[in-house]
Amino acid sequence: MLSISDILFAFKVVICITVLLYACRSDIRTMTVPNKFWGIALLAIATITIVEIIIDPAHLFYIFTALASVAIFYLAFKAGVFGGADAKALMLLAIAFPCGAGWISLVTFANAALIATCVLVVAYIFKFKQFKNAYKSVFAFIPFITAGFIIALVYGCLMWRCMDAIV
Repeated sequence: MLSISDILFAFKVVICITVLLYACRSDIRTMTVPNKFWGIALLAIATITIVEIIIDPAHLFYIFTALASVAIFYLAFKAGVFGGADAKALMLLAIAFPCGAGWISLVTFANAALIATCVLVVAYIFKFKQFKNAYKSVFAFIPFITAGFIIALVYGCLMWRCMDAIV
């Protein structure tokens, strides 16, 4: 029998995947994702996270870990590491999954960065015209975040797995 925590986790996964897929579509087409969209997604995810805290007050530390992750992604955005929609996607994941699985939002970012790097290296090697100057220009990163999130849910952190395989 599924516990309430399992059901809430499943709701958050479904909401996050749905949100990320829509954001992928919007990011690829227009390189923007409307702020209203992120607000609605944040409201849904924050509500579920608050319900989790009410059900089990031991999860109160979720607030601190979520705030720490949000601060990291905000600072990275301000430093120009990635765009606003990318930061909002990672912040949403940080609020949805503040703990467990090695802070899934940070694992998702690590996976997304590794996947994006691999794609750009392969594209450069094969000299795909659409990727020829990708390192100089802006490209949609949310599809990589989405793939990184799904991999983080199923497999964990790709970088750690690769390092274990090498060593």
